[in-house]
Amino acid sequence: MSRRKKKPSIYVKTRRRKTRAQRQYQKYLQSPEWKDRRKGILRRANGRCERCGDECDRLHVHHLTYARLGCERDTDLLAICNRCHCEDHGIGGRKSKLGPKRRPTLPVSEETREALRAFAERMNQGPQDRGAAPCS
Repeated sequence: MSRRKKKPSIYVKTRRRKTRAQRQYQKYLQSPEWKDRRKGILRRANGRCERCGDECDRLHVHHLTYARLGCERDTDLLAICNRCHCEDHGIGGRKSKLGPKRRPTLPVSEETREALRAFAERMNQGPQDRGAAPCS
């Protein structure tokens, strides 16, 4: 009995370490402040994608800019459907052959990188260093 050789995968399974800014951003997304802001944006959308107008059960809250990360205005955020969110990030929708674990890494603009750095610096400061109004 001969054994079949396993075909090599064309996808290399590597796990890239997240940067400090990415870890802090993920921590921010778990914070009560973000959860409240997210609920407000979803309430504003009333079950409809704010980009295409489709009625959806599940909406994503999408940042239009990262310039005020942690201090977002309501106008910086949109409640959008999965299809519109995937289009914004240039990835396939539900029927993507890549699947959720094999998505290509998205390019990050220098503006976004700088906003993430500024956010990380604000998060590293103690409350006394941030002053009374960090979101001015």
